[in-house]
Amino acid sequence: MRRKENTSQEVSEAAYDVDNERDIAIIGMACRFPGAHDYQSFWKNLRGGVNSICEIPEDRWDWRNYYGDPQRERNKTNSKWGGFVEGIDTFDASFFNISRVEAESMDPRSSGSCSS
Repeated sequence: MRRKENTSQEVSEAAYDVDNERDIAIIGMACRFPGAHDYQSFWKNLRGGVNSICEIPEDRWDWRNYYGDPQRERNKTNSKWGGFVEGIDTFDASFFNISRVEAESMDPRSSGSCSS
């Protein structure tokens, strides 16, 4: 039986198909969301239909100072609800060699990604 020789186009197409069907390996994963300190908790909340929105906690700010009709009052909002990540204030700047001054001016999303 004679073996058929593949054209370069056939070889190229076969390589393309193989590349698109390869599995990927997830080496590590971390996240923090309202009501979930890790991805297992987050997934459990999603599957369970957990609502992690709550009234703004007093240790964040007093929503009563800002609550009102933004159409009628300046610097007011009509929401007192949000999704809040616990422990956002426990960022250890020294662990990442970040000065106190730098840490205080950092966007919380940046420090949160370092803590995950």
